[in-house]
Amino acid sequence: MVVVALDRDAGQFDGLSGWCGEQVPVTVVNTLVDVDRRRFNLAHELGHLLMRTPENLSEQLAHRIRGKRSLSPAEVAYRELGRKRKFPLALPN
Repeated sequence: MVVVALDRDAGQFDGLSGWCGEQVPVTVVNTLVDVDRRRFNLAHELGHLLMRTPENLSEQLAHRIRGKRSLSPAEVAYRELGRKRKFPLALPN
């Protein structure tokens, strides 16, 4: 996958995705939004890339994928992160 970071004011733009030649997935994200929003945007765009659905369903399903707290099975997340957390997971900007 190719991920392109756009770091300029692009109005209402958060992210987009598509295929280059039907073989290479490409995602563009706006880095001027906060890191939590960026993470959600990347998950949302990944949802679009993974699904081959009619356009009217694609946006709804991508929103559902984006809303998931973790894209890994619960037991894997618990094993790696523990069942209780005192602080949120920090991601690099």
